[in-house]
Amino acid sequence: MGRFTGDTDEMIWAYDLAAQAFKQILYKGFDGLEDMRFVTEGPMSGDLIVTVDNPTRHFPWPWGIDVYKFVRPDHYLKILSFIGKAVQAGNTPAPDAVIDIDMPQILHRLHLKN
Repeated sequence: MGRFTGDTDEMIWAYDLAAQAFKQILYKGFDGLEDMRFVTEGPMSGDLIVTVDNPTRHFPWPWGIDVYKFVRPDHYLKILSFIGKAVQAGNTPAPDAVIDIDMPQILHRLHLKN
């Protein structure tokens, strides 16, 4: 599985052994403020966590969190979506820090941690 990052796009590709070719399995267009994290270990290994810029469209402009689970053979399924704790007002955390801030809530909502 591979990841390509453009200026405003994220694409996830997987190799299809039968077809002997790479296949795009996820595409996300970004406005440059979001972040996507591929989880490599632990109970969420293989999942994607994505920050969503301003999902409510009103002050204090909270960050949203979407979690995608890899579903074989060829796509990601959104399994969780919520408004996170971090907001984009005043001392705004970077998108990658937003994932760290909301990781306990992600694990709790997925019933992976009390």
